[in-house]
Amino acid sequence: MNRRAETIQRTQAALAELRSKHSLTLGGSHDETFLEKAKRLGLPRDVLSKTVIPCQVELEGSGRANPCLIVPQSLPVEMFPAHKRLALGGQVESLTLSEFTMPKHLLAAAWRPVGTWQGGPMPILVSIQGEYKFLVRSNSLFFRSGRYTGSDLDATSPMVPEELGLKRGRYEWGDDMSNELTIVVAEF
Repeated sequence: MNRRAETIQRTQAALAELRSKHSLTLGGSHDETFLEKAKRLGLPRDVLSKTVIPCQVELEGSGRANPCLIVPQSLPVEMFPAHKRLALGGQVESLTLSEFTMPKHLLAAAWRPVGTWQGGPMPILVSIQGEYKFLVRSNSLFFRSGRYTGSDLDATSPMVPEELGLKRGRYEWGDDMSNELTIVVAEF
């Protein structure tokens, strides 16, 4: 079995184990559900015709998960981004904005193909403090580069990096945080 198939199989087994212990329902307080709170904070994003919520959460028994991506239960396991751990909606005790989440207009640009480079999708070039030198990988929701996070990205339009600049390493690659990402599968 290839590595991708093994990963999918492990993810399905982990979800089955979690479902035996926790609910899929994304709850909330008596005043406001977590989905309502996410909407009020402007967090939900439409990705591949599904609504996802990039955020930070407190998980029952596990503590803080940052960054976190809440995905609908209807999203096939094969579509899950690379992640460190899984949880279910019933484990979420609180939900807030993550400093790693990129601004809406940059999220949209990261999910819009602008060409190819070295056989993969072209990254976008974003600025921090007026300096265009940070690369965001395509299909990214979160960003970190050194001490900078998604909340530090300028509200300016991204650019397409120059291919010569890419070859010569003139830009700094941002981390999409997949090695720290928690996926929460929920019914919402």
